Amino acid sequence: MFSLENSISHLPWNHGVNILGENEFHLIAEIFLKWCKQQKTNRICIVSHDGTITAYRQFIDGVKLSRNDFPKETGCIKIGY
Repeated sequence: MFSLENSISHLPWNHGVNILGENEFHLIAEIFLKWCKQQKTNRICIVSHDGTITAYRQFIDGVKLSRNDFPKETGCIKIGY
């Protein structure tokens, strides 16, 4: 099970990641993606909000995305990390 370290704010879990600044999101994303790698599996499926998915895509790919890049309704996106 993934959980944030005690030193990191639990604000995102209580109020949503959409209120986070870019730097705080990047910190949490880095911790979460590190945890994903530690699972030593070929695939991890994550169900999330379209804005959060887009934020992770930006973080992983290092490119700026817009609302036009959001996944379509009930879409699925594969991201290699």
